[in-house]
Amino acid sequence: KNTYFPCNVSDDVEFMLKDAASAMKKEFGKDVTAIQLDEILTVATDTTESEEDPEYIVKLRDASEAVKDTYKSVLGEEKESVKAKGGMYVMGTNRHESSRIDMQLRGRAGRQGDPGSSRFFLSFEDDMFVIFGGDGLKNILKTFRVSEDMPVEAPQVTDALDKVQLAVEEKYREMREQIFNFDDILNAQRRVIYKR
Repeated sequence: KNTYFPCNVSDDVEFMLKDAASAMKKEFGKDVTAIQLDEILTVATDTTESEEDPEYIVKLRDASEAVKDTYKSVLGEEKESVKAKGGMYVMGTNRHESSRIDMQLRGRAGRQGDPGSSRFFLSFEDDMFVIFGGDGLKNILKTFRVSEDMPVEAPQVTDALDKVQLAVEEKYREMREQIFNFDDILNAQRRVIYKR
């Protein structure tokens, strides 16, 4: 049977899912976009229930809760095992152009008070460092007098990496701004042409 999901749902839960799908089809036909479906599922899985909720929302909510309960019973033991071993460990292999993405990755470990940690393994040969600050980082390596295959963990290195990441973010912000300004010019030209 299924090898992707943590377990198979019971026949009762499968019936609930099919019933919810039928209610959706009855309400919307086949004309539901992915964005609309996402919004409908968000409303259905929201904990705030209302007596005015349409039938399809109620059925989706019930089916969603049944699936969640099924998975929770199967994954509960696994969750406790992971917590006992120190929690989730997120390992990054590069820094992203946006520090926001790195912070989101770090946030995946230790969610809601659970234990967890994260660590990033980087190379000074990564494109971001070579293009936006390789010389400064090479000087740091010379200062610490380490071989190329030895890990470097020091506040100075972290600070230098943060500065490189800020430079990358600023460069991309400038590029987006230039594209936006260029698009304004093109839009003005389009308006003139379309008026003719």
